[in-house]
Amino acid sequence: MKSNILYLFAVIVFTLHRGQSQGTFNCHCAEVEKECFTFPTPCSSGCQSGWDGPFCQLHNVAYNRSASQSGVYVDTSDCVPDTQDVQSFCGAHGAQLAVDGSDDTNYWHGSCSVTDTSNQSAWWRLDLGATYNISSLQIYQANHVPLPPRYIEVFVNGQECYNVTGSDISSTIIHVTCHQTLLGSTLTLRTSSIDTVPSLTLCEVKIFQCSDFWFGNKCQYKCHCKDELEVCDKLSGACTSQCAEAWTGTGCQTHNMALNKTAHQEGTWSDASNCSTTSTTYCGPRPASLAVDGSTDQDFRHGSCSHTALGRTITSWDLSLGSLHQIYRMKIYFPQKDIYSTVGLKVTVDGAVCYVSNTSLPTIADITCRQPLRGVFVSINLPPFPTSPGVTGGPIDRVLVLCEVLIYECDEFWFGANCSQLCRCQNTSEVCDKMTGECPRTGCSAGWMGTDCQTECLAGLYGVKCDQSCPGCPGNGSCNRNNGSCSTLCPAHYTGANCDRCHDDWYGPSCQLPCGECRNDGPCNTTTGLCPDGCDPGWQGALCQQECPDGRYGMDCSKVCGHCVDPTPCDKLTGFCLDECAHGWSGDLCDKCDDFWFGANCSQLCRCQNTSEVCDKMTGECPRTGCSAGWMGTDCQTVCPNSTFGLNCSSNCGMCADNVTCDHVTGTCPDTCAAGFAGKDCSECLTGLYGVNCDQTCPGCAGNGSCNRNNGSCSTPCPAHYTGANCDRCHDDWYGSSCQLPCGECRNDSPCNTTTGLCPDGCDPGWQGALCQQECPDDRYGVDCSKVCGHCVDPTPCDKLTGFCLGECAHGWSGDLCDNKQPTTRTYQEPTPLSSTTVTYTHTTATTKTPATSSTSTISRHSTTAKRHDQTSQGYRPHGHTQHKTDQPPTQGPTSDGHSRHSRTDKSDHYSADQLSEGAVAAIVVSCVLALCIVLHSFIFIRYSRRRPCGWLKGRRKHTYGRDRIESPEDFDFTSGTELPKYGPFPDTKQKAGTAGITNPNYIPDSVSPDV
Repeated sequence: MKSNILYLFAVIVFTLHRGQSQGTFNCHCAEVEKECFTFPTPCSSGCQSGWDGPFCQLHNVAYNRSASQSGVYVDTSDCVPDTQDVQSFCGAHGAQLAVDGSDDTNYWHGSCSVTDTSNQSAWWRLDLGATYNISSLQIYQANHVPLPPRYIEVFVNGQECYNVTGSDISSTIIHVTCHQTLLGSTLTLRTSSIDTVPSLTLCEVKIFQCSDFWFGNKCQYKCHCKDELEVCDKLSGACTSQCAEAWTGTGCQTHNMALNKTAHQEGTWSDASNCSTTSTTYCGPRPASLAVDGSTDQDFRHGSCSHTALGRTITSWDLSLGSLHQIYRMKIYFPQKDIYSTVGLKVTVDGAVCYVSNTSLPTIADITCRQPLRGVFVSINLPPFPTSPGVTGGPIDRVLVLCEVLIYECDEFWFGANCSQLCRCQNTSEVCDKMTGECPRTGCSAGWMGTDCQTECLAGLYGVKCDQSCPGCPGNGSCNRNNGSCSTLCPAHYTGANCDRCHDDWYGPSCQLPCGECRNDGPCNTTTGLCPDGCDPGWQGALCQQECPDGRYGMDCSKVCGHCVDPTPCDKLTGFCLDECAHGWSGDLCDKCDDFWFGANCSQLCRCQNTSEVCDKMTGECPRTGCSAGWMGTDCQTVCPNSTFGLNCSSNCGMCADNVTCDHVTGTCPDTCAAGFAGKDCSECLTGLYGVNCDQTCPGCAGNGSCNRNNGSCSTPCPAHYTGANCDRCHDDWYGSSCQLPCGECRNDSPCNTTTGLCPDGCDPGWQGALCQQECPDDRYGVDCSKVCGHCVDPTPCDKLTGFCLGECAHGWSGDLCDNKQPTTRTYQEPTPLSSTTVTYTHTTATTKTPATSSTSTISRHSTTAKRHDQTSQGYRPHGHTQHKTDQPPTQGPTSDGHSRHSRTDKSDHYSADQLSEGAVAAIVVSCVLALCIVLHSFIFIRYSRRRPCGWLKGRRKHTYGRDRIESPEDFDFTSGTELPKYGPFPDTKQKAGTAGITNPNYIPDSVSPDV
């Protein structure tokens, strides 16, 4: 156990060191511990079970898979003790013996499967357990098959692979190559039905698949992918990660030994001085190493091509391979647009001439040496100027430009022009000559001869150098070319110690006549051929060699076949149909009515509505779902009567042309519909027609729409902007020849003239013009725009309907129409003899009469948004809605905080203290009381609403039936437009007189001008 763990550890370390995961983990040599470290050396110890090939790289996917066959031959009765020719195995030769891993072809050793000979045709089937691409296989037959079959048909998943006939059938090992690669999981071998000996004797069946990291039709090539863990394509060797370094070809099987080796040339040309960014992607010197950098890019501008210096009398490029190699093939890539001549180009290997060009070479030149040359140095030269015939130009034109040089070499243990032949050296670790296959050190392996060790030993010879004679084998049979063991016993059809009597199943003076089909596979008389117990079922005649005629089977051909597909006969032994039962029949013998068929000879098809229902096999009745569409009757075989169709024949046909009846299943007419009718079943009227016979014309409907086929009423809506029963007049608010012009703003929303567009009662207030489509100018409003707007804040216009300013009144003006001049207000402060509380009197000088106000309501200006003309897809114009906008607080009456402001109107500016009357004194007392109330109120107001100056109320001006409604009173100063701090201080403004001496820095009374 310990040694196994150490071995596994060593394998992993060795693999990581070599980077050859393709080989080490897929080594299947018999002696793993001795041979897997030297991979890819061929396995001299043989392969593990289920593996084959010189490197054990062939995986036999048939090994130990599940197999079956047409009967098992049991030869217990043939075992005779104490005789030399008796088999060492007696018993059943089951199907599994053909995939047990032993390819021993000696029948007597008991490793061959044999089918029972009682069947008409023999078959053997293998389940691979997985799906494979199968292109070839090997069939090992017993070396003394009494009568080999004339045909062996090979199938993969029922697809024909190959038909083995002729000389192939008599070979001990049959190599089968499919007509094409087939994908499948089952393999079937069977004899032909016309064969007289329906039996298969199979010692082994092998189906090879390449091990991972090997490819080719014989798995002879090793993968060389850039990604060492990638499993290349097992047929082509293609790698998705591209080829590994120094490997090339579609399957990466050709080794480029020149890659990244040391190169030198006569001078190096550089274009750094005249490089243009528009013409090249590389600028600089072009050294010799660029020709072995692995890039075959032939665009000189990309900088992957070497270039010798100009004006040199000697033009050469040299490569050192570093070690001795055998060189025969190479490829040279020149620039795509090379303007320099390659006439006279010479390739040498260690000074020996490999190749000389007499003409100019193509841009990709395949070079083959005159003969294989061994060497280290490869040189490519151009002849000195101007000695070569046909060379033109001057010395400056004599340069050598090489984009890539590839020198090919076969992989280890392979040789030949295409590296496709395997070395066969006696010492499996010896690498043969990669061109000739010769093994100069150890010679050819046993059983092979010739310079390339590819020729098998002649008949009667075996061993190393094929110089040993085979021992005397029965029937002058040949021996094994490797070890001299006899591969044959008695001649064909003979048996016995002296091979002097006919084998079972053969008779006649030379044992060349086959016995017939004797009962229970008994032997026939070896002289006459007669069967002592009669014939097997399916056979007849004196020698039991005549099959039953078609249509009959069984013992003495006394039984009649069932209903097989004509003209396919039944099996002459069992009566089973070889193909399929005739239509409507089923069962092993095709003598039973199939599902969905009934009646005499099962010739009538069930016609149930549910196709899965099986009708009564005698009457055809469908008791569960009834007849299918188009059929009626107890047996559902009667077609619907004329003019009806469908389930239960309950639908009536439409009007088909020429009174032809419709399809009894679908109701469709076989040709066309009758005049005036349309639709799939001709039950609809043509567009524009209606009535019972579709012979009445529809009235003019909008957009040429169709009418109701029964009563002729239009079934389509009117076009946009039209109305009326016949869609013949313009909808309200539209006019013109096509009703596409919108009406203007007519008085009281009345419709305009549908022809001229004129408004019969004139325009709505705020509109003017002949068609009432022009709004009043910004400074006018009302009917015919006859009124002038008041003093609105410039440039804000007034409402075109009411005259109300959309913004505010200009400074010094008030009223709904901003046409009232505000009075001038002044303030003064009296001394307060009784307390420090300051009482402020307000005097107002009226310049314009102010409308009286109520103490329970506020004066408001109403702003009505004029009607705008908005056309929609339906042609309707929604009119504007009246909006109300509150104005500043009243100058008299209750304030928002519940206290009153008092104002006096007088022509004088101030009162003096000594002019106070008794009423004034009373007013002072009342003022003091009020001041105290205001102080308390202000405390509460500042406590809960201190973040808002009273000016905010003016800025918002939102009133609800006399009560100010404050919105969001915490975050913004609506006077200045800037965001206030959460808890003050507030922005600094001018100090204005407050109420009852309480000062608010942002409060400006409505009655005080900002300029005061």
